[in-house]
Amino acid sequence: SLLTDAAAKIQAPEEDLAVLDFEEGEVEMDLDSTSPTPIGVAPALVPAPTGAVRDERRPGGFLCCKRGLDTDENARRVCRMNVPDGSLPNNAIHNTKYRWYTFPFQNLAEQFSQHINRYFLIIAVLQLFSAITPVNPVTTWGPLVVIFSLTAYKEASDDLARHKRDKEFNERALEKLASDGPESLKHCQSQEIRPGDIVRVNRNEELPCDMVLLKSADPKGVAYVMTANLDGETDLKLKKAVGPTQAMDNKALAAHHGAVVCLPPNPDIHKFDSYYVHGANMGAKSPGDLDKLRDGEKTALTVTHALWQGTQIKNVDWVLGLAVYTGMETRVGCNRHPTATKWCQADLFINRTAICIFTFQLSMACIFGVIGTLKNLGDGEYSRHYYLAWKPEAEEGWYEPLLIPLRYLLLMSYMIPISMKVTLDFTKMYYAKLVDWDADMYDAEQQIGARAATSAILEDLGQIGYVLTDKTGTLTQNVMRFRKSSINGTAY
Repeated sequence: SLLTDAAAKIQAPEEDLAVLDFEEGEVEMDLDSTSPTPIGVAPALVPAPTGAVRDERRPGGFLCCKRGLDTDENARRVCRMNVPDGSLPNNAIHNTKYRWYTFPFQNLAEQFSQHINRYFLIIAVLQLFSAITPVNPVTTWGPLVVIFSLTAYKEASDDLARHKRDKEFNERALEKLASDGPESLKHCQSQEIRPGDIVRVNRNEELPCDMVLLKSADPKGVAYVMTANLDGETDLKLKKAVGPTQAMDNKALAAHHGAVVCLPPNPDIHKFDSYYVHGANMGAKSPGDLDKLRDGEKTALTVTHALWQGTQIKNVDWVLGLAVYTGMETRVGCNRHPTATKWCQADLFINRTAICIFTFQLSMACIFGVIGTLKNLGDGEYSRHYYLAWKPEAEEGWYEPLLIPLRYLLLMSYMIPISMKVTLDFTKMYYAKLVDWDADMYDAEQQIGARAATSAILEDLGQIGYVLTDKTGTLTQNVMRFRKSSINGTAY
């Protein structure tokens, strides 16, 4: 009866429900994340899993849906120290939007997503028919090819810049612990790191991947990181090394058998539910085989022990960390979305205006085209005006009633000049170069200048009227200079 009532309450089939009991003093599990909680937690303090119904008849018991509960430890990731897992991706990142073989088709599809480009294409196609066009088609096709080529060049340049940044990151020189050879550290590239490698990161360097802090240059095993690249916060976050590994030297770490058991890759930067197994039997070859890890001493890990990719090490000379998530499986990679095509406010306005103008043109072409066709088919008034007469062969065919409306449409196509689009595209590229060349925006201390990441939305900068910020540090860089102080009535 309890299962039946619970099934109705959580709207789940009765066969998909399970009864979970917890006894005081046992190792318990946070069912929302399948992370171990400390021994001795009272059953009443164990949180109910999502979609679960607490069993009031048994303290600490839950009824929960089997499908929504991940209690299978084999679904977790096991990262063994000094045993790189070749089945998992390496640390190479790819932020490019295009591939060379998809660029022409993908870029054309993006350009034709704008109504104004579709309009120019329709006009250009109609001008290919000599029976209706009053001008040479080259006058439209030439600027149209220039527009598409210029836009494609801008997108290719922006994507090439992303590729260069990815290459710099992937080929960045690092050091990792070597389990063999006379040297305890060996040089490697960032893209060569895999889960299981122990990587050394020095002060003020960015972390190349998501790691668990094993050892710090600080004797107390603490380190500080700046997470400005993740959440915009410039204050330093305290991190702690895993207790058993902090006391080891490099050679001991290189020969140590330990493992970190963590959840599969996910985007949550505020949570890291995992545990470290000290002195585990490393004979298991399968990454998901946990049977031989259970004979080791376990240490619970939280986000305090985690170092995320993109953060910077501060206040300590170096740290050693175990890579657990690499490449596009890091927290940054999981939160990354495909690069979207950006349109500025001017483009959106022109796009909407083009629809209105084209609707007006189409209406006028239909009205005057129908009147002209009826006049021509009626009393033959056109025969008295030689300059309005058609050649007989041009009038024959099923399409004869469409000739005059289409001619009207082409004659009114100059209401949206194609030169406007060419001018806008060239101006955007010039704006981007002005930003790159601006000497007033160069920081001599860091030797970094302004860089226009994209030339598509630069003109929106000139439309900013107000800047809203949650704190003054965003604008002042948190730089505080001592001015004066008053102590016991004396000014210093």
